[in-house]
Amino acid sequence: MRGVVSLAAAFGIPLMTEADEPFPARAEILLLTFVVVVGTLLIQGTTLPWVARALGVTGDERAQDRLAYAAAQDRAAREAEQRLEEIAAGLADDDPRRMQVVLMHKWITSQRNVAWEELGRGPEAIGESPTAAGSRIRTELLHLQRKVFIEERNAGRIDDGVLRVALRRVDFAEGQDDRDA
Repeated sequence: MRGVVSLAAAFGIPLMTEADEPFPARAEILLLTFVVVVGTLLIQGTTLPWVARALGVTGDERAQDRLAYAAAQDRAAREAEQRLEEIAAGLADDDPRRMQVVLMHKWITSQRNVAWEELGRGPEAIGESPTAAGSRIRTELLHLQRKVFIEERNAGRIDDGVLRVALRRVDFAEGQDDRDA
């Protein structure tokens, strides 16, 4: 698009004047316009990368990395979903392992959503994302579970060994959240 307006203006010069004489220096104007447009394109096009490097201007490679990650995560999610469908096909309708397949499918969807959400604007611009809300709620529920287990031990309904097992499982679930963040 660069230079189109200049070339259009140059070609807009009439061939003849009102006195039916050739427009003076029309060919030279066309030639100069063409040379200037091509020259600026070539000079700017070939020197701009050098100037950018010399000035230390860099692009937003993080955005490109986030896009590449989101695309790879999307592909990984599609393949994982396909494998889950194969696993589910081998299970009877009343098989309790079907619930695990459903939970894994939700987890895969969550992983995909996190990757795509990271491409958008930050939470300060759009508020809390659905995935961030889910993580926040999950953390709140884990803290609630920890509190209930301790209360159950304090009330004598479970012993210290059961409390340790329960808290280890809560800690593991919480650690999974930390690792995913």
